[in-house]
Amino acid sequence: LFGWILPENPMVFSTFREPIERLLSSFHYGIQFGGGRPGEVGKCMLPGVEKLENWQARVIEARKAVDESRNDTTVYQNVLKEYLTECKSAADNAYVQFLDPNTKNVNVALENLEKYVIVGLQTHVEESLERWMNITLRSCRGRPQFPIIKDRLRKEYHTQAGKKWRASDLLTDSELKLDGTPKRNDHFKHEKEREGEEPTVKL
Repeated sequence: LFGWILPENPMVFSTFREPIERLLSSFHYGIQFGGGRPGEVGKCMLPGVEKLENWQARVIEARKAVDESRNDTTVYQNVLKEYLTECKSAADNAYVQFLDPNTKNVNVALENLEKYVIVGLQTHVEESLERWMNITLRSCRGRPQFPIIKDRLRKEYHTQAGKKWRASDLLTDSELKLDGTPKRNDHFKHEKEREGEEPTVKL
């Protein structure tokens, strides 16, 4: 998107996921497309199957084999290696492709990230929404339309924050059991406890 669709000096809000977790999610769901401009996006063929649902069934069987064999990951690793070989463009770091679609250079991607992107975390949806709202309000303070912006953001925030997010919306694949239910999530600390309380705009 940078250097292509987005205007010069954009402000981008985006939620990011831990890169390895995102790669494993692409593997589990059989993502076949990478990043790039229209006409330049390639599609890989999922190894050993003809249909997407057959791929997902194959991955489920590989994951079950880990439990049934008492943590022998050989079958799972072999399927993962096949996917990484055949679908390298889709499995490649999606964030670098998003941040620098032209050259896919990690240094350019990091520069764009630091300059233009306000990052939220998919594991902390409500905190990310709150941060984005407060940054937007601070940025817009003093503008003639600020009261309208503030009112609309407040309503939207409370609408989104009041939703009951599904476990699959908030948790990464490693935090889900094979049947899709969440494991214990005690090892995640509240982001504000780690970084200190961020000043907020009272509504």
